[in-house]
Amino acid sequence: MFNGIVKNFDLEKGYGFIQPTDGSVAIFVHAKTVAKAGLETLAKGQKLIFEIEQDGMGRSSISNLRLA
Repeated sequence: MFNGIVKNFDLEKGYGFIQPTDGSVAIFVHAKTVAKAGLETLAKGQKLIFEIEQDGMGRSSISNLRLA
């Protein structure tokens, strides 16, 4: 599990980015992942705990999201 902070999230576009606290590159988060966590939206600066998964093309995204 990783810790991070919401860098930005646009519900209309359906995605945003989470900045891990370890200083690594910001990671994509889809609105469906946010909804699975039982959240309606994310606010800039909000603290989160999450896992990182990679798709078949090697792109990283957030999974198993929850509030910190």
